Amino acid sequence: MASFTKRNGRWRARVRRADLPSLTKSFPTKTLALKWSQRVESDPEKFLTEQVSADHQLVTLGDLVRKYGDEVTPTKKGRHKEKYRLRILQRSLLSGVSVNELKPHHITKFREERLKVVSAGTVLKDLGLLSAVINTGRTEWGLENALRTNPVSLISKPKAPRPRDRRLEAGELEKLL
Repeated sequence: MASFTKRNGRWRARVRRADLPSLTKSFPTKTLALKWSQRVESDPEKFLTEQVSADHQLVTLGDLVRKYGDEVTPTKKGRHKEKYRLRILQRSLLSGVSVNELKPHHITKFREERLKVVSAGTVLKDLGLLSAVINTGRTEWGLENALRTNPVSLISKPKAPRPRDRRLEAGELEKLL
């Protein structure tokens, strides 16, 4: 049976049956959502196989980052900061590189461009997230043939910044207390 909800100006249609997983899709109008749900209800197996094949369309690193942001990031405690970092990765030239052609020199180029804009600590966090995205793609989404090794692990990382070392000066302790 289909259900419809309006969210952020778009209509979401969800078709649920006990013997199949639920199918969901968003549309600009309720009419389009209704038509889609009727087609799905008439032959749900067909739409289920189309949805599975669409999930395996991880052609570029940008596709991989997008899927990670949709499926893995919402489950994390620091999801808001991670979404920001994922947007940075999606906007970079790195996101247009094919997963099959991803090499360490692509990651190195990203690192050098990013170091021109932000500090080494931020770049380390970006590279750590990129490594997690690639590892998830390799282990959970069947990309172990396309990505034999994680190219992030093959490059040198920038040196971590020194931690802060500040001591209270005369009179500051009293002000704090």
